Parts: sequence; structure tokens; C-alpha cells
Amino acid sequence: MMSKDKPIKLCRTESGPKTGIVHPGLGAFFRTHAAINIKETLASSNRDRGVFGVNLRTPSVRDKRVPQDGHYNAVELSGQGLKVQVVDIVLNSIRQDRA
Repeated sequence: MMSKDKPIKLCRTESGPKTGIVHPGLGAFFRTHAAINIKETLASSNRDRGVFGVNLRTPSVRDKRVPQDGHYNAVELSGQGLKVQVVDIVLNSIRQDRA
């Protein structure tokens, strides 16, 4: 039973993928479209790779993902109903601080 008071922690039972793509920027478009397409493409080609993001703006997106091991949900609403997908392709990210 899920509780809104306790966050659910996703755990890998095996070693995770290695970095295969470095992507500048982890904005909303990347997270909702590109990351999902990359995940599906790599899965269909049996490639155990992930994305390393280089943030060009604030670290807030990265900071929100850290407690979730970088995972987040993408929710799609269509005529067939609701589709929720765990996006776990973004392995890590950095941000260059402005001087």
C-alpha cells in the first residue's frame, strides 16, 4: 500500500547503464520527448547506455531528481487513457556555475 507520507524509492537490482550520450540542457522538452525517445531507441537496440546532462541554467531540475536517483514519471493522456512511464535514462548531470 502506497502512502503519500513515504516516498517510494526505485532500486536497481543490477548495475545501471553507462553514459552513452552527453546532452546539453535537461529542460522540459528534453525530459518529456527526447529522453523517452532515446530510452525507447536504446531499449530496442539492446544498448545499455544512458544520458549525462550538462545543465546550462539553474540546478533545480537536477536537485529535484537526486533523491529519486534521477528517475521521474512522464504522463501521457490520450483517447485511449492515461499512460505513465518511468524515465530512468538520465544518469547524472552537472551545471557549470557562472563566474
